[in-house]
Amino acid sequence: MPSPRRRGFPAVIPLVGMSFAGLACTDLSHLATGGPDASLGDAATPLPEEGGAIEGGVAPCGSNEKRCDGVCVSKDNPAYGCAADACTPCSVPYANDVTCRAGECGAATCQTGRADCNNRGMDGCEADLGTPATCGNCTTACPSNLVCVPGSGCLSGCPGTLVNCDGACVDLATSPSHCGTCSNACAGAPNAVPSCAASGCTLTCNSGYDQCDGDGTNGCEAKLPYYTDGDADGYGTTLAGSACTPPPGNAPNGGDCLDTNAKVYPGNKTFFATGYTMGATKTSYDYDCNGVEEEASQSHGTCASPCSYGYVPGTRTPGPGVSMYCGSVTAVSYCSSGSASGSAACSTSSSNALGCR
Repeated sequence: MPSPRRRGFPAVIPLVGMSFAGLACTDLSHLATGGPDASLGDAATPLPEEGGAIEGGVAPCGSNEKRCDGVCVSKDNPAYGCAADACTPCSVPYANDVTCRAGECGAATCQTGRADCNNRGMDGCEADLGTPATCGNCTTACPSNLVCVPGSGCLSGCPGTLVNCDGACVDLATSPSHCGTCSNACAGAPNAVPSCAASGCTLTCNSGYDQCDGDGTNGCEAKLPYYTDGDADGYGTTLAGSACTPPPGNAPNGGDCLDTNAKVYPGNKTFFATGYTMGATKTSYDYDCNGVEEEASQSHGTCASPCSYGYVPGTRTPGPGVSMYCGSVTAVSYCSSGSASGSAACSTSSSNALGCR
């Protein structure tokens, strides 16, 4: 057998299926060749033994959480709906505040003059406490010879300017069930309840909703959560509020693991040959914020028997999700028969830094 030739690194060499005296060497053709911070495509997937399981390229949420807008949120947060597969806010009619009830949206508190008498979450505070059937509370019904006066209960007649409409004493200027006249009931719309002002019908959006599209005839649209975006990369960290459109300095998506570096954000597809600093001293290559450092190439080399070509680990501090190969600039460049750790017949050389994300 001819004597082995020294091989440059990371040249493309046809080593698949070849060995030197039984010592297999791996193909170097897919090792990183780009310069610092070069994009190297999506060829690699994370090694489970280095970072643990991930779901769809992102770290999994807890058992009582779900992923919305790039962040893990509680399944019992009405701002993201209460169902396991929901992310839009709860829409509960006539509710001041909403809550989750066994995976369903419901009213926590009702608007003045309304009550949740049937204990059904999605129809909200369905009972009008100004009607004879539920006068002042869910259990009081006025006798047929009396009328319901809001705030006073069942009386013999309507006081002042209030008008008797089917046994309910109402103000025709503000009553959505009798707006302007006893026979005019205002219509509702999606995510909105009917209201009456100056004897004219209007709509009032449910809590968490607004006229986001500017069309008052098609109901109301969900106000979306927004997050403080310190590095203007379109992803934030801290939930700052909800609105139809995020105000300047905020983003509609969360999950940013470093909001002071615009190169670090969820879903980043670029591999980087240099890491970034987390905290005081820790260096990370997790540029896509999934909790796992993914290598652009997973060619791992060793001078131990059997010798193999590829990158050797660096000197970073090990930890969950850390790949010791990220940023490595050293690789096995020469193998020969009998190679073993410390043998002159197996050597390493400098290479382009291994990119990660």
